[in-house]
Amino acid sequence: MAKEDELKVIVKMKLKMFKEAGVDDHLPSNAYDDILESYQELYKQDKMRHFCFQDQGEIVACAGGFIKEDIPFSFFNPPYYGFIGDVYTVVKYRGNGYATRLTNQVIQWLKEKNVEVIRLLASKAGEGIYKKLGFKVSDEMVLEL
Repeated sequence: MAKEDELKVIVKMKLKMFKEAGVDDHLPSNAYDDILESYQELYKQDKMRHFCFQDQGEIVACAGGFIKEDIPFSFFNPPYYGFIGDVYTVVKYRGNGYATRLTNQVIQWLKEKNVEVIRLLASKAGEGIYKKLGFKVSDEMVLEL
């Protein structure tokens, strides 16, 4: 399990993930600081955990779990759900199963937090991993304006 002081590296990996996904142009110039501050607060509230794989002391893969309480789910019982994000592996380490193993660790942490439903946004590259883990495509619809 990642320590809070490793969040700086995790946030940098998140920004690389956004860049690879082609959505980094939607981020404000202070995105790093905003994300880091938000993550530090979620760690203090025990609503977020990351699991990482390291090679020679350097984080080369990570996956995060979040406890979310947004509407309409906040009206359900239980009033929260799990969310998996920040699943990222440095390019030269891909294809070794790190994302799958780390995602399983996140799922276990969310189960321990009594989460009954886990959601995520999958990239095209990640869809196969999540389907193998039992995730189903949802009926959510999106309108981009």
